[in-house]
Amino acid sequence: MNNFSLITVTGFAAVAAALYYILFGPKQGNSKPTKGGIYPGLDNLGNTCFLNCILQSLASLPAFVIYLKKTSANPNRKHNRPLTKILTELLNELSKKCSCSRSLSASSVLEVLYRYNWIISSEQHDAHEMYHALLTTLLEETENCTNTSPNHDLNNIISDCSNDDIDEVSELAATRTHAPVRTLDRKGILGGFPFHGLLASQMSCLKCSHKNPIRYDVFDSISVNIPTSMQKSSLNLELEDCIKSFLMKEYIEDVICENCSSKDNCKNAVTSRKTFLKETFLGKLPQCLCVHIQRIYWNSSGCSYKCDKFVPFPPILDMTPFTKLNQHSNHNGHYPKTLNITTDSSNTTVSNDRKLYRYKLIAVVCHFGTDGSDGHFVSYRTDKHSNNGWYFVSDSIVRVAPLSEVLLCKAYLIFYERL
Repeated sequence: MNNFSLITVTGFAAVAAALYYILFGPKQGNSKPTKGGIYPGLDNLGNTCFLNCILQSLASLPAFVIYLKKTSANPNRKHNRPLTKILTELLNELSKKCSCSRSLSASSVLEVLYRYNWIISSEQHDAHEMYHALLTTLLEETENCTNTSPNHDLNNIISDCSNDDIDEVSELAATRTHAPVRTLDRKGILGGFPFHGLLASQMSCLKCSHKNPIRYDVFDSISVNIPTSMQKSSLNLELEDCIKSFLMKEYIEDVICENCSSKDNCKNAVTSRKTFLKETFLGKLPQCLCVHIQRIYWNSSGCSYKCDKFVPFPPILDMTPFTKLNQHSNHNGHYPKTLNITTDSSNTTVSNDRKLYRYKLIAVVCHFGTDGSDGHFVSYRTDKHSNNGWYFVSDSIVRVAPLSEVLLCKAYLIFYERL
């Protein structure tokens, strides 16, 4: 890069930072007492906005905070769980309002992650990766995982926690979450972790209609893409559309069908390779739902770029259309916008189930910047003391924000909690 280009890039970054400060920085009189109080901020310890925004989001989720408190108070778990203890205390403090603005430090969280051999450099990291790092470590503590010798790298995040109940054939599930996902244990127990749900998939032969057993995979977030054709389009693309695309039916060719082989009495398995239909749906919804909207993509030249397309998301998310395998999907694999639920007695269960699949918007994480290697993460979190109250949080800066501002942000991570 020549000097002129370097100066140009540096100048653009400075202008962008100044503009961000003007738009989102502290207002005049920010240190004066605030009516009704305000939540604490978090100090930026050197490019730690990716951690701060996740902690603020987790603190706003009542179900997760309650889970941490119960886990910490459980007398049956006597082994050392430093992250669980520190997170419980810190999130509890982040949930307390104060009449004047104040800022806390998350240095203790970083220290514990270092002790667990997470590699966290002083450079900018991804908030979604930090989310997985925190949850992975919490589960390691809860599941009595004592082997912490392997290094954890935020640039290549995986879960290496051993568990005898995990399927020995496949420790990592090949799902479309693009995240470390372990297969369902043989007992089928999720352990009550608020973010854990089950992604179900089933393969069926198009020739003989034979269906393989349903495969269940544990997930703690859903990563959805913005289709390339829609990234620069003026057409609207809503969050529900992204989830539908995530659960689209897939046709997989050249798959050996044991049922066809048995019927045809074929000795050569090659002749029994057929086309299979793979259907994916949500087998179990979590108490807390994290949706990750993928923003970084690669062009034909192999260069990465950020897609800043606005994806509208609702204050109340109905996940009912994504929980059925065949009943509500058409032959093209698309799910309807809404379900036509009748009121007769035979459909009472379906109607009641729909109420269980509704989620309330709790927190949103946004990223400001040209790509994933720089920029700044901020968060919006609900006011648990007010039905429609929201706060904008940028590290130590906290201010009241209207719901209309939240719904217009270009979300990166969206946190919902089941109603």
